Amino acid sequence: MSQIDDADRLARKRSTMLPVIAIIFVQQFLVFNTADGMVAVALQIAWVTMSLLATLTLLTGGMWFRHRALRSLINDEVSESNRQKGVAAAFVAAMLVAVLIFAVAPFEPIPAQRAAHLVVTVSLAVGLLVFALAERKSLG
Repeated sequence: MSQIDDADRLARKRSTMLPVIAIIFVQQFLVFNTADGMVAVALQIAWVTMSLLATLTLLTGGMWFRHRALRSLINDEVSESNRQKGVAAAFVAAMLVAVLIFAVAPFEPIPAQRAAHLVVTVSLAVGLLVFALAERKSLG
């Protein structure tokens, strides 16, 4: 199997895994407030770690443990464009959620940690999904 075939296979795998990561990320948000004690601390650590990894994946395209030459084939110009669409969608989602929180806060106060959790979760999930869908569309 050639490097080009490997890059194509890995790009398809990435476009399949990104929505799964987004779904897990949202699911973690939904159960986040049901825990207490040490479980809550463990969930916070897991959420922060997952947030950082999802952000890095969205910003770089992932595939960190692959050879540089293979990564450059996977992250070609089309993939970079798709990734930028995901980043832009994440930014717009973050702004819309932040404005919504600001508008709702006088009537239903939201703690800062919960507001940040909501903004980050929604924006990263949207960004990952847009990136994945654009990749799927370009891969055919």
